[in-house]
Amino acid sequence: MYKDNTQSSRQHRYWFAGKAALTSLFLVATMVAFTIVLLLHGTASVNALSAPQALRSNIQIRNVMNTLATSPSIRIAKDPRNNTLYYLKQNGEVYRVNLNSSNSTLVYNASDHNVSDTQGMAIGPNGTIYLVGNSDLVNGLTRATIVKGVIDSGTGQRVWTVLATSEGYPKSKTAYDHNFNGVVVSPNGNFIYVNSGSRTDHGEVQSADGLYPNTREVGLTACILRLPTNGKNILLKNDRATLKTNGYIFAEGTRNTFDMAFGPTGDLFGTENGPDRDMPEELNWLRSGLHYGFPWRIGGLDNPQQFPDYDPTKDLLLNPKANAVKKGYYRNDPTFPTRPKNLTEPIMNLGPDADSFRDSQDGIKDASVLGQTLSTFTAHRSPLGLVFDTQGVMSPEFQGDGFMLSWTKGDPTGETVVGPFKDPSQDLLHLNLTKIGNSSYKVSATRIAQAFSNPIDSEIIANKIYVLEYGGSQGIWEITMPNNKGILLPVMDAYVRDGSYTNSHLGTETTLAVKKSSSPDYNREAFLKFNLSSVNTISKAKLRIYAASTTATTTVFPVADTSWNETGINWNNKPSRGTAITNRTITGNTYKWYELDVTNYVKSEKAAGRNIISLVLANQSTTSQLLQLKSREANSNQPQLVVTP
Repeated sequence: MYKDNTQSSRQHRYWFAGKAALTSLFLVATMVAFTIVLLLHGTASVNALSAPQALRSNIQIRNVMNTLATSPSIRIAKDPRNNTLYYLKQNGEVYRVNLNSSNSTLVYNASDHNVSDTQGMAIGPNGTIYLVGNSDLVNGLTRATIVKGVIDSGTGQRVWTVLATSEGYPKSKTAYDHNFNGVVVSPNGNFIYVNSGSRTDHGEVQSADGLYPNTREVGLTACILRLPTNGKNILLKNDRATLKTNGYIFAEGTRNTFDMAFGPTGDLFGTENGPDRDMPEELNWLRSGLHYGFPWRIGGLDNPQQFPDYDPTKDLLLNPKANAVKKGYYRNDPTFPTRPKNLTEPIMNLGPDADSFRDSQDGIKDASVLGQTLSTFTAHRSPLGLVFDTQGVMSPEFQGDGFMLSWTKGDPTGETVVGPFKDPSQDLLHLNLTKIGNSSYKVSATRIAQAFSNPIDSEIIANKIYVLEYGGSQGIWEITMPNNKGILLPVMDAYVRDGSYTNSHLGTETTLAVKKSSSPDYNREAFLKFNLSSVNTISKAKLRIYAASTTATTTVFPVADTSWNETGINWNNKPSRGTAITNRTITGNTYKWYELDVTNYVKSEKAAGRNIISLVLANQSTTSQLLQLKSREANSNQPQLVVTP
């Protein structure tokens, strides 16, 4: 996508603006053309491409069904209670998918929930459906509405109520009105996180034909809100200070985070669409209270319009085909707002894919080929459709990792389209994320499927990813990934340390440590958590660790309390352990695999209906020798729970 929905919107909008007919069509379909239009931005063409193709022999793709209708399909989500899939139309229709018969049933429409221009859908752990929509008001204002459909325990019927409504706030009347769109539910079901996109391309003044002079972003735009799911008729004021006082602002400086998802460790990530200028699209680790740079920093680059000597005629990152460039929105801007302090940078992409960039001096380059990183993806890709293997059911190569779509069609060899350059886009990326201390992540992005038609959203069920297309026949495609074949990696792990380190959080290290010493400072224990959801029958279960020690005997214990988090656990708050399961002596300073039989415990937990299990490695005898083992954060040889059916 060009960069309008943050790339999506932007390109969509850009593209539509460049193509009057499409622009009109999209805007009429919904001015907001729900950030989707933004998403469509670079590939606003609903390219009816051939069927998607897997780029690996161990990945299979099938067409579940097509959803083509007058109103476009914009979101897909599963009910976590039973893995039933639903898809959302922009006109508010919600359909339930039958994967076995490859058809769908209309279950709700705007007459049920009273939202007719929907752009976001999410389903909480208790089956509650959340919808996000927008409606135009008089005087160039727009208003967001967030509704929830809760299942009545007595009747079994879904009861729809308004969770929150915004005050009317000024549109820009351009392709850059991203509005409220993406929504995700917290893992515990207590909060929803809602994206409100920008009303500008890059922070420029947009007066809406003189209705709102000197107006750039406003209180309700370019931010992510966090709202309690038990809320009712919350009024979101168009005032940033009031929103902060009420605890509703989660993050700021986001141009258009069209999609968000929680990773296996509970960290929240969001895809960010960039402007019409050739600046990278972002993947961000979203955290409370942080500012992600817009409009001063975008894709790891400074927005040059903030500087008093900016001359757009000399800006080599401006594509003359781009809507915002053609409209003259890039200009010398002496009243550009003062840049805030402490801006948060995007996740760095190590490649090998989705990392092309335009060098301001000498053309388009591939960052990873040059040994460089990019913040984060090729310009105008319009990243979205973010999901994670939170259950750890995929093969070790993909286990616990992320997957992401890109909406806009690119040019794999040059820059002949208004979209990604030297990057085909419209693909499914595998995102291998590695945490860098407690401050950031880095990602290796690899294309694993291609040739979708403007893919707009995705969902994941076990080892299957479901991709929803906005273009073509609006297909739903099932991508079957290789499963773990009984090899489970930890969904969390950490070690804790005694003495002066009792409050230290050591859950992001690439090695775990175990030791019992007469000196408290040297005491260490290693905690591991596994998800058994993908396992149906168990005849054997072995914990495998890649470890080294001169000589040390370690014991594995069960941990009944599985609520600990790898970034929060320490020696002071570690959960208590049960009776020893088994032990193993580790010898030799060279790392190698060791196995510990935990069959009886794993079988008993599964039989009791407990899919999340926790173990701790601890030494029972005092020793001077330190035992070290590779953690889930290591690049290879992570701990494994090997289950034999």
